Amino acid sequence: LYSFLQEYTRYVAIYLDIGGWQPHSVESIYANKYGDCKDLTTLMITMLRQTGIESYPALLLTRDRGTVITEFPSNQFNHMIAFVPLADDSLWLECTADYLAAGELPYTAEGCDVVVIRNLGGEIVRTPQSAARENLSQSNVYGKLDMYGTLEFTALFKAYGNQGNFYRSKFN
Repeated sequence: LYSFLQEYTRYVAIYLDIGGWQPHSVESIYANKYGDCKDLTTLMITMLRQTGIESYPALLLTRDRGTVITEFPSNQFNHMIAFVPLADDSLWLECTADYLAAGELPYTAEGCDVVVIRNLGGEIVRTPQSAARENLSQSNVYGKLDMYGTLEFTALFKAYGNQGNFYRSKFN
């Protein structure tokens, strides 16, 4: 379902009237094949629930915008993702990025206090934070300079974790 969402829809943020606060109808999102974070998350949660998978919207303030003051109830959020509780863990789905695998979060959503909106109220939960060793980039350049000043070289570049996600987003 997550792959379907990534391939079938595209992220478009248009905030007119109440559109910055309220998601559009699932029928409209599906028919138009686009939406903002609230729209795409709503569509993802609807699809998951139709297959019997429990899931909820989660409001967050991305790290590049600051941190949530959990003791101060107010609208401090600028993004929405999907939260899927599992038996031993949980799964987070970033529905606006078509370059992430299911369960991966962009660095701006890692280690954030979020409000998971459940049926009987909200709950503050922290998104997982990846370890530094999981977010690497490596460059190897091999070159040969001949006596005429001609340089021949080959390069190999590998990126993992958040580094890989960053570069994939640029080539997507």
